[in-house]
Amino acid sequence: MDWSYWFDWRFMLGVIFTLFLNILGNLLTPNRPSLLRAIAAGLRHGRRSQVRQQLAALQKQLNEATRRSASSDRELFLYLVRWFLAIFSAFSLSAALAFIAMTVVDVTPLGRQRILMVSLGCLMLSSIMSCVMLDYCRHLTEAGSRKRIAALQNSIAKLTAKLPPA
Repeated sequence: MDWSYWFDWRFMLGVIFTLFLNILGNLLTPNRPSLLRAIAAGLRHGRRSQVRQQLAALQKQLNEATRRSASSDRELFLYLVRWFLAIFSAFSLSAALAFIAMTVVDVTPLGRQRILMVSLGCLMLSSIMSCVMLDYCRHLTEAGSRKRIAALQNSIAKLTAKLPPA
């Protein structure tokens, strides 16, 4: 290791000058908070605002879950019908594309393969949407709704307890 860099007079002059300016700055501004305290206050403020944003998002989810559990069965039925129509549309599109790919005569083999790939993609989309909706239906039941509301209230209470003091 080459130690000559550390003993260079310009480097040492820079270190001494920096220390002198730090001491001078601290003597001239004794009533100002230190830089570390200012940084810590900024970090606390950032954490506080982040927790507030998380609380707002959880509160919005709680309000939506409460509204959905208190709403009529007609609204829930319409929500499920919209999902069913979207799934049925994707499935019908995949079936129609597969039918077109198999029955149209003047399609090149590459074109037929592309149409079948799009058809397969639509079939996969409808399958994924079905699985997601079946999983989400757990939350739409009465027991699932109560569990979800309790979990959201618990999360809000934990975040409120974590909220740093102002």
